[in-house]
Amino acid sequence: MNTTDIEFVNDLVQRAGQIALESSPEDWNIEYKGPGDAVTALDHQLSDLIVTELRARFPEDGIISEEIAASPEEWAHSRVWIIDPIDGTRHFINGNGEWAVMVGLLVNSVPVFGWVYRPTKDYLYFGGKDHGAFRQCDHTTIQFGLCSQKIPPIIMAGGRDPIRSKIDNLWKGTRIIRRGSMGLKVMAILDGEADLAIQSDVHSKQWDTAAPMAIGMECGLVAIGLNGKPLRYGTDELSHLNGVLIGLPLTCDEVAARLQ
Repeated sequence: MNTTDIEFVNDLVQRAGQIALESSPEDWNIEYKGPGDAVTALDHQLSDLIVTELRARFPEDGIISEEIAASPEEWAHSRVWIIDPIDGTRHFINGNGEWAVMVGLLVNSVPVFGWVYRPTKDYLYFGGKDHGAFRQCDHTTIQFGLCSQKIPPIIMAGGRDPIRSKIDNLWKGTRIIRRGSMGLKVMAILDGEADLAIQSDVHSKQWDTAAPMAIGMECGLVAIGLNGKPLRYGTDELSHLNGVLIGLPLTCDEVAARLQ
């Protein structure tokens, strides 16, 4: 990714986020893809915007979006953009600020660059392989260094995740912080608020983790399932069927082992 392309996607995710932030509830037309899995007209609107802009800018690349049925032809490209127009739609609807616009870039099925934009705080996180990891806000950009290892870890988990009851018994003094969007869970690790992001069920999909992982890898983070194996990308199976653990390697391996 060159500087011009990075700035193009920076602007794109921020525009999408501001559209969502300025929208009115009467325009959302909330529907449900499954129990507790909400989708709004805005999800589709932002998806269409991001897909159209990326397709025009990078016509040779594949594009996968949560709100568009994935075509096998898109995975045939060596470079694939993977989009979650509103990561945390339920939290967006509830108005608690725990949602983000996310775009990730896979090269040969590996996350290499990502963008996570949190409109309610105007925080733009971006970065990737050999570029660094950054947070931009109010025309100020900071670069993140390597994350530090802490035991017992502070863990980010969803409020409805059944794994929370098991985590309570992992270490004496373990703290669990509720956070909605998976992308924001991972960015909380970079911000020093937590040490591990966890999702125990099969609801997390490739578009939930590709962007934050591309950024997080520059800070030493890894992504594995609760079975201890690395997450896979660029496959027709979009769900992470063994759950998700994202953090520093020793923390992830220790938690995965203790949860077996």
